[in-house]
Amino acid sequence: MDKYSIIQSLGHGAFGAAYKVLNKNDNQVYVMKKISVEMASREDISKMENEAKILSSVNSEYVVKYYESFYSEHSFNIVMEFCDGSDLKKYIKEHKSQKKLIEKEKIFDFILDICEGLREIHSKNLIHRDLKPDNLFLTKDSKVKIGDFGIAKQLNNPEEYAKTCFGSLLYMAPEMARNYQYNNKIDIWSLGCIIHELCTLDYCFPNQYFIFTGEYKRINQDEYGEDLQNLIDLLLSQDYHQRPSAEEIINFIKNKNIPKVNRSNFHHNSQGRMGRSYHPGMARHHSHHKNMGRFPLNFQPPVHRMFSLEFQPPMHPPFPQHGPGRFPPSMFPPEPMFLPPMHRRPPFPPFVPPFY
Repeated sequence: MDKYSIIQSLGHGAFGAAYKVLNKNDNQVYVMKKISVEMASREDISKMENEAKILSSVNSEYVVKYYESFYSEHSFNIVMEFCDGSDLKKYIKEHKSQKKLIEKEKIFDFILDICEGLREIHSKNLIHRDLKPDNLFLTKDSKVKIGDFGIAKQLNNPEEYAKTCFGSLLYMAPEMARNYQYNNKIDIWSLGCIIHELCTLDYCFPNQYFIFTGEYKRINQDEYGEDLQNLIDLLLSQDYHQRPSAEEIINFIKNKNIPKVNRSNFHHNSQGRMGRSYHPGMARHHSHHKNMGRFPLNFQPPVHRMFSLEFQPPMHPPFPQHGPGRFPPSMFPPEPMFLPPMHRRPPFPPFVPPFY
């Protein structure tokens, strides 16, 4: 730790921070991520150790380079490459504040850089699982590098699947959001959301419900043309088998031969959104009724954030354990405490005196 001197703070979290540091031995600038061993949970420390392990195994100019990791007196530290630009999130915000669209050629350059990084990651049976503009870093010459591998997953072979739900909901693939098994095609879905955001300067799925229906606003084709829209349609296929690999995307762009998606399976509404009328691979075709086939037979509607596993509201009233002489819990479904008192149910059933 003595060989590094802190130049400036880049950001703080609950139990950790990132710093721009100078190595006194080689006089080079790096980024150091620190997490407090005393304050952080074992899970948070394991994520940092996992990130160090994965970064050390990937060697690509399109992935943030790893240098070293070590324990100091009160923290675990990772030293990695310093990207002298900002991240893609700030880049999008700057253009949005200036009401200025990003050039089409620049977007294709970003896509190629990200796909080159994903090709290297996926070739090592890794899934990033948290691909979003915040984790895509820019250099001064506008090259994109993938970083933040804290929740990345190492698979044993290309045919293996993962099931744990991680990542940002705004860029989460539908199979992960449904808690189905998934593979590295979830990173391709996230890439589709990022490309859409680069074109519209807004989230592709601001409402999590549209992740399951596959509806999203179309980009400005007068500005970006049909080929970029076709690429987005391809990456945001509800059936992950239809999503191309990172290498296929590179070939599509370099050969200027992006396949056109059959839009006969898409419906349009008055808001200009677009979505599949069915989920290929998950549902049967029901053409005999106009309302059938829009959702798969096993469709699970998204759960509201307030009722997600992250926040479990207190139950009212606290019923005793079900048994003889007790009211079954099904008589009073769980009711959160955030409702006003006038809308709450009485704590117990109304008292009825026994008949003699």
